Amino acid sequence: MPRPTPDDYDPYFAVYIDRTTEDDVDDALVAARAIARPVLHDLRDDGAQRRYAPDKWSIKEVVAHLIDTERIMTARALAFARGETAHLPGFDHNAYAARSRADDRRWLDLLVEYDAVRDATRSLFRSFDASMLDTRGIADDATLTPRAIGFTVAGHERHHAETIRTRYLA
Repeated sequence: MPRPTPDDYDPYFAVYIDRTTEDDVDDALVAARAIARPVLHDLRDDGAQRRYAPDKWSIKEVVAHLIDTERIMTARALAFARGETAHLPGFDHNAYAARSRADDRRWLDLLVEYDAVRDATRSLFRSFDASMLDTRGIADDATLTPRAIGFTVAGHERHHAETIRTRYLA
């Protein structure tokens, strides 16, 4: 499965897609998790509530954001792969994070959910054939393909893992 081309996505998504180096979406998803896992799995509940500034999300909220975003993006990929022609809505990631209750949850429970969502994402993308991966759809007024969505999810995870490593844990 080749990488997405710029015709597969709105330029907004390039910031995430460009963080990936793999040629296959499953490889990109596995590699992103391999980068993020050591950063996250060494933390405990108290450390996962750390914020690098008072107005920034806690690490728990960042992980909840990764979970929510991956679910939303894969729902879009599924809809496009199945031929959905309706324009899908956007979402306010700050509102989602504020209502996630992440800081009230056990760190281990968040990590289990985080891994379960990735397992489901990988299964979903393995179910798509080439024509499904190249079906265009519109979400939040941006055109993209399921292929681009998979690489976006992986790059988004890499982005946040790097932010946690350099700003929260430095």
